[in-house]
Amino acid sequence: MEADVRPSADDGQVHILEMLTLFWLFFSTAAFLLRVDVPNPNSPASDGAMEYAARDAIELSLGSETSPGPAYSHLLNHDSSQACSVIIDDLPVQYLGRCWISMNHAELELAFSDGQPEGRSITAYRMAVIGDDLWTIGIQVWPIGGGITT
Repeated sequence: MEADVRPSADDGQVHILEMLTLFWLFFSTAAFLLRVDVPNPNSPASDGAMEYAARDAIELSLGSETSPGPAYSHLLNHDSSQACSVIIDDLPVQYLGRCWISMNHAELELAFSDGQPEGRSITAYRMAVIGDDLWTIGIQVWPIGGGITT
């Protein structure tokens, strides 16, 4: 006697349930993986904003020969740490910074600091002739907390 190997009506229902279960498992796995938060890369716009903030702080503090700013006056009197303090104070409130300065092509020296950078930072440089001296000013800027700014 031969065994009957014909598919029954119940076999089709079992295969449909298996396919639905596999689809649900695949969909749940994909949904879980898509929920994993991936941090955005650093935006060039936020780096540009930090650079412009640093450059603006230097320019505002130095002023011009016809309308000198407070940093200009301090550098005229060779008070580099006070000049750097004024420049850092002109940074927008969401940034912290450090200031390096040198006179007449000497090596840059740290003159003022709000602390250590947390995460990424940028540095902007400016050279200025004040009186008979050539000053090089470097401002390193980073966002408070080291987070991403936009």
